[in-house]
Amino acid sequence: MLMRVGGSLRRPIAFTLVELLVVIGIIAIMISILLPSLNKARQAAATVQCMSQMRQIGIFMQMYLNDNAGYYPISYADGAAATPPIYRGWDDLLSRYDGRQYNDAEQDSTTLRKDIAAQIRATNQLYLCPSENLASASDDLYYLRTYMMPTARNGVVSLDKWGVPNCKGVWLSASNIIFGAGPRKGWSARVSRIKDTVGTLLLVEERYALNRLGGSYGTLIDDPWSGSAGQQTYNGYPPLHSRGTQWNYLMCDGHVALLAPKETKQPHNMWSIEAND
Repeated sequence: MLMRVGGSLRRPIAFTLVELLVVIGIIAIMISILLPSLNKARQAAATVQCMSQMRQIGIFMQMYLNDNAGYYPISYADGAAATPPIYRGWDDLLSRYDGRQYNDAEQDSTTLRKDIAAQIRATNQLYLCPSENLASASDDLYYLRTYMMPTARNGVVSLDKWGVPNCKGVWLSASNIIFGAGPRKGWSARVSRIKDTVGTLLLVEERYALNRLGGSYGTLIDDPWSGSAGQQTYNGYPPLHSRGTQWNYLMCDGHVALLAPKETKQPHNMWSIEAND
């Protein structure tokens, strides 16, 4: 079709079908090149955000230490004797410091229900790594918690004459101390017992659908390859960062390190509070 422009006939300027296809092809190639970079940037941002969350939790831990004679928070379970049953997780004890300010009933519930905590959802999400896409068991009711206590148990847990269990880690969950009937109190080390705060683990990541916020069950994990309860052998899910090769670890001095599991065992055992273990 010709158009008259300034007394002469000219063909209107337009792209041909071939030219359009070439442009579309170039755009598709550029997108395919850029998408991996964007995904890497998104994953890196999630890892950094997770590290920031763990550092914040480390600050709350330090505040708790200052108020509790240098002891870390414990988990507590009394499902038989108490009415109603009491199940208090380590994160419940931090609610005084992280802004949630839970009352006794909320702290003592089996796990923190979303319907009683909807108004502080953002704070509850602090305990979930943004890289995690695992759904909580009964996801519509409960918040999932990514972070667990490093325990480093020595076989079957028992107590010495001072009431100290034979675990080498900072924590021991109430659900893993069963000595007859009655209440089960978790155990935690005093910070003065930790010889190397820079190289000793305080919180680790684990992907477990029953690790629910506010619960005393599913709160601890052993060193990476220590049988069925090891960080790498418990559920078989890959690490959350660096394409499934690394986890974030919060150390007792408050800093966070991105490490492969084997790096927590060599050249020294970061799971243990003992010197030169």
